[in-house]
Amino acid sequence: MQRITPRDTQAQNRPSATYNEHQAPVVGASRKRVAIVASSAATLPDAMLYLFREAKRRGHDVFCFTPDWDGRSFQIASSYGAEARESPPITRGLSPLADERAVRQLTAAFRALAPDVVLGVSMKAAALSALAGRLAGVPHIVPMLLDFGAAVDALAHPSGWARRQIMKPFWWAALRASHSVILPNSGDRELLTALGLLPPHLKVTCIGAPGIDLKTAPHLALPPLDRGVLFLMVSDLRGVDGVQDYCEAAELLQSRTRNARCMLTGKSVAGGGAITLGELRRYRGAVQYLGPRDDAVELVARCHCLVIPTRGGGRPDIAVAALAFGRPVIATKTRGLTEAVEHGVNGFLVPPKDPAALAKAMSQLLQQPDLIPRMANASRAIAERSFDIRAVTLSILSALEL
Repeated sequence: MQRITPRDTQAQNRPSATYNEHQAPVVGASRKRVAIVASSAATLPDAMLYLFREAKRRGHDVFCFTPDWDGRSFQIASSYGAEARESPPITRGLSPLADERAVRQLTAAFRALAPDVVLGVSMKAAALSALAGRLAGVPHIVPMLLDFGAAVDALAHPSGWARRQIMKPFWWAALRASHSVILPNSGDRELLTALGLLPPHLKVTCIGAPGIDLKTAPHLALPPLDRGVLFLMVSDLRGVDGVQDYCEAAELLQSRTRNARCMLTGKSVAGGGAITLGELRRYRGAVQYLGPRDDAVELVARCHCLVIPTRGGGRPDIAVAALAFGRPVIATKTRGLTEAVEHGVNGFLVPPKDPAALAKAMSQLLQQPDLIPRMANASRAIAERSFDIRAVTLSILSALEL
């Protein structure tokens, strides 16, 4: 998720698709009070800034609750039309005592504010605010689960049986307290339905990804091909993200041609399934590891093709950035990526855990380099059609009934 803080001061004043500072508020709109709850200011996607502004333009009052406002994030939220409110701490994972305390405090805050709509952003904040909203009698409750991927994977994985037994009642209660839910993609909807967590009464809105501002993410010219095709993977060093699959595919490519350069950027992580730097070294002849980088999005703009070989939910934010810049994407057929990649149109989809299939897809761009500009244009067209932040904002407003 992107930070609420824009990268530059000019971003503080960028207009949404349907708003600018000289545009009059919508006349005759039914005024509502909207409470938005996030676990931290850092978990607020850029779509929230556009939502603040557009809701305000439509005549609504927006109140944003997080536990960690600082001066800069407070100023930015205020400039986009939201009144900053402090929420109780929202812990990660299941913490019964802390969660009960947070629900109690949020319930009191909602009763005092009397919002017409509550929107919870991010997993934990969404669940707690839904439960608190029901206790406070809020008329319309909407959890927005844009970071649902990793948690859903854990719930669905066979080894996660014990965690599933603990978490399912929690989510069962939260979703039944809600009137609508916003999900990243149709795959999450299918999985929640299969897990028995999606009530039949719940209206589901799938927005594809948090969205990207295409005015500040222009369609960029492709780098020259005189040094070969540059492939890039952006990921933490975890097996579930397909790091080893990418490295093995790069080795296969290297054995066939010298016209490919494979780059990897991401940070080391702890825990089971982590790929160590020692393990990466065995692939250094085929993959250049760049270490953790703060400019991952800029690196996407400098490559010819983004590769996302995840075995789970993937990084839809990075995929959408690649589409916006006009870059082909090679990804696995996993939840959240099949909506960003159309096989043979703007990239290729391959089975997860299959380095040979991944290498074959990558080699197609080497053998047919004329595919790269064609797929690049298709990626940008898909971004404009499905992932522009303005369209995402309108979908969220519709789910909130604003």
